[in-house]
Amino acid sequence: HAKQERPSKRRRRRKSSSAEESPDDDISDTEKLCGAVDSAETSSEREGDTPNGQMISEPDDNLLSEIAQEFDSGNDTGPNVSEKLADIVNKRWAEKLDDSKFKSKLEKYNRPANCTRLLVPKVNPEIWANLSHNTKSADLRIVNFQKTLTKAGSALTKMTDSLLELRTKLSKSDTEQQKTLGELVSGNADALALLGHLNIDLSLHRRELIKPHLKREYGALCSTQTPITDFIFGDDLQSQLSSITASNKIGQTTTQRKGVSSISVLSTKQTPEAEVPQQAEKLKPDDQIKVFPDITEVNLSDDVLINYLTYKVTCFKAGRLKHFYAEWASLTSDTEILHMISGQKLEFWHPPYQVFVPRERNDWDATQTQTFETEIKSLLQKGAIVPCAHEQGEFISPIFTTPKKDGTSRMILNLKGLNKFIEYHHFKMESLSTVISLVKRNCYMASVDLKDAYYSVPIANEHQKYLKFLWKGQLYKFVCFPNGLAFCPRKFTKLLKPISSSLRQLGHLSVI
Repeated sequence: HAKQERPSKRRRRRKSSSAEESPDDDISDTEKLCGAVDSAETSSEREGDTPNGQMISEPDDNLLSEIAQEFDSGNDTGPNVSEKLADIVNKRWAEKLDDSKFKSKLEKYNRPANCTRLLVPKVNPEIWANLSHNTKSADLRIVNFQKTLTKAGSALTKMTDSLLELRTKLSKSDTEQQKTLGELVSGNADALALLGHLNIDLSLHRRELIKPHLKREYGALCSTQTPITDFIFGDDLQSQLSSITASNKIGQTTTQRKGVSSISVLSTKQTPEAEVPQQAEKLKPDDQIKVFPDITEVNLSDDVLINYLTYKVTCFKAGRLKHFYAEWASLTSDTEILHMISGQKLEFWHPPYQVFVPRERNDWDATQTQTFETEIKSLLQKGAIVPCAHEQGEFISPIFTTPKKDGTSRMILNLKGLNKFIEYHHFKMESLSTVISLVKRNCYMASVDLKDAYYSVPIANEHQKYLKFLWKGQLYKFVCFPNGLAFCPRKFTKLLKPISSSLRQLGHLSVI
């Protein structure tokens, strides 16, 4: 038999002899910093070791390079620190701890019980069981990095808690000490935020390592929109798989007629003999339009469709269109639409200004107040509004409520004042006559209402300051299309044109 070549080789763990160790390696960093020992530390640089003594593979090396680039802030420096502290930092960031010290430091810090997110997420069991040995090994190497990160996070969390406790014991009149401790707590919080960011980034890298081993149709599991919980692909994996399956089915058509389920997503199949008009304004006379052939069917169960739609609605985040710029660019080259996708600027005929800033009303009744509270909470969750501060050139508008068809009320930003500065453009919307002209024999009809449709379109950062309002002393601003802005109906109608055109080419006579 031909001799098989091993996929890769690992360097054996190199055991350091006592002659190689620095004479003061047994002295802790704390003792050095506190003055027990004041000697310069020198050490030869060790190469290639990891905490478990393995060589860093090329993929891991690339991963570490990416992480290093993310935290590289150039050559900017701050004020000097203590020379002793600088010596310790330089040494610890130039070479590794030996295995025994490394292990003892890991065991020293346990996660506080109420810090539930300070952990390394696991791969969901359903996926882990089907991964190859090599993929599991690659994942576990990154897990080792994350374990070290979470231990550092635990140490910082405990230290920050101790600083907070010390700060509460200080006299309020001791402002200098209060300020110093406050700065220490703030610095620790920043360090925790950076560690958390890196931990999430590593988890996303783990997803990308696993992605090639997933079925192609489940690649959406690796989206950044999928939450990371105790598990790398979220808690309710089965529900997500059902939603993705439903999404894939909705986007497919098939000519098979058997196995019809309780609900079918129906479409007309376009053939050369059954041409579909691209635009309602250019429709041919009735006698020139062919009768559509028999419909095709896509099997879809009630539960799958409901789960899919519920999942999409609950996961909605405002302004998400900007994340799909490439997809929109493949549909249209219209610069107005592409600018809308990346962040719409308000179109003024004259720079807006306010002579009088509207005062916040405090005479709302209990029902109106509850409506505002509910709506603002909902808008914050969706990311449609964000708290903000005052800034130069801002425009603050009042708010009011208006009833909806279902008996509830909706909060509206009263943009009457701002709309006076918006350029007016006449546009024509498709009407009922358009629908009637498209209806032919064997056509199946349905209506689709896009929930929170305006909120999907982002507003350019520099123009969000014109969409502000006050509630209970707090200033908020819209970061997406609000209801009430004059050009929104025209802009959104134009935004949907490429989609309508694409659907019509597929045989769906869509009307906006």
